[in-house]
Amino acid sequence: MNLGSELFETTMLPNIYTVSGLALDFNFRELMQHQVAQYQKYPLTPVRSVLQMAGGACYLKNIKNLSMANCTFRDNTALTGGAMYLFTVVYAQIRQCVFENNKAIWSAGAILAEGSKIYTQNCSFTGNYASSYGGAFSVNSTSLHIAHSDFANNTACVGCAICFKGYASPLFVTHSKIRNNTYRKIAPWSSR
Repeated sequence: MNLGSELFETTMLPNIYTVSGLALDFNFRELMQHQVAQYQKYPLTPVRSVLQMAGGACYLKNIKNLSMANCTFRDNTALTGGAMYLFTVVYAQIRQCVFENNKAIWSAGAILAEGSKIYTQNCSFTGNYASSYGGAFSVNSTSLHIAHSDFANNTACVGCAICFKGYASPLFVTHSKIRNNTYRKIAPWSSR
């Protein structure tokens, strides 16, 4: 049994680096319904710590269906996926969410996704930072559809707003604004 998860009207802010998913760590293939229910439709109180390896606020792995709506991810920090890390999520729908001022020491200031299928609608990605790849999004072998979303003032060395890596998966961006994103001139591995 592979259950889906839902987050509604949730704020995730200052979570800083441990091993994975400081506020939420959904890393499962099977989970009892009552365990999932505690995360559905109820606001969460985030915890403070030091620095996430992956997914400053959320580490989501092996999930069949994920639905997020009206959530705010602000000031989270991780090595990769400043706010969120999605790994082998069969289908993720992220609607009306705000990703603001999240930071990745390496890649994906807001969201790092690998081997997943993601649909975002009416989301805002503002002021996110990655020292290398994907100021807001870094996707690897992932199908990504972005609609009616705004990418502004994100910073990275490669892919100031979105970095698309891996084998040829579809990338669709429709009715969205991508503006004022900044190229970081020196990569962290550079000898300069």
